[in-house]
Amino acid sequence: MHNVIIRMQSIVSCVCLVFVVTCSAIDLNEDLRQLTLMLPGIYSYNSEQSRNIGKSLERPLNPEQTPAEALTTIPLSATYRPVDISFLNGAFNVYVEQTLHGKTRPHRRWLYSFSIDESTRSIKLQVYNFKDRSLAEKISRNLGALRYLSERDVTTSSNCDMFWRRLGETFVGTTSRHCMAVVDSKQVMPK
Repeated sequence: MHNVIIRMQSIVSCVCLVFVVTCSAIDLNEDLRQLTLMLPGIYSYNSEQSRNIGKSLERPLNPEQTPAEALTTIPLSATYRPVDISFLNGAFNVYVEQTLHGKTRPHRRWLYSFSIDESTRSIKLQVYNFKDRSLAEKISRNLGALRYLSERDVTTSSNCDMFWRRLGETFVGTTSRHCMAVVDSKQVMPK
């Protein structure tokens, strides 16, 4: 019996050691650096999705579809450009524009701010919306206008902060179940 107890203690110690080594091996600075290299660019749906543009824009929100499924069927392209934001120092900030296929003007604009969150051992993404549509239009035409942006010009909701972790070559994110998404002009909550 004594021998079994010693082995159990060894197994528990080994599991704890592996857990500590695994947790301490997360390098959030490197993960954030990797994200700054991977994220900027222009993203678009493939040609199969592009052929169905009219169908997906005209159909109502399918109640059997999850919010994630609904979001991935909207035919659009997105542009992610790194920017400096004076009131978001120490973060990797990105100006994001989404444009529906076949349109020339963006229909949605945001600021994404990525920073290290030690309390969750993850990369935190805060999404900022522009309060004034005319300001968003000015910034869209001239990114230099971002230097005049202040905290009073944007809104954010901590319920919609996302927490990202790197898994191999991929980043996986999660958000609060209280975050409301807008799909086809309807507010939806994750299931």
